[in-house]
Amino acid sequence: MPSSYLASEMTLFLPCEDSLWKASTAIEWYAALRKPSPYGQMHERLTGVSMPHAFRELAQQRVQEEWTKLGDEYRARLYESMPRWVAALKVVRGRHTKY
Repeated sequence: MPSSYLASEMTLFLPCEDSLWKASTAIEWYAALRKPSPYGQMHERLTGVSMPHAFRELAQQRVQEEWTKLGDEYRARLYESMPRWVAALKVVRGRHTKY
């Protein structure tokens, strides 16, 4: 069943990081905010992460994991086959090909 919405339609922002929520004083909170974070710059960390951004990051991570699983030899063969794929697509002018 197809999704009833597009990820780009989600305008929600996910909550910011735990260290900001767990700070017990304003000084601790500000110190946590000033530390480098994988969650972005200060503004992004205060407003949270948009749902489309989160989906893009998750998808990119998944693609990288799957690409790594293919192995060096398989990826090399795939690269080597690209000119043949392109040539086959040119012959059929971009339409379906069995290649």
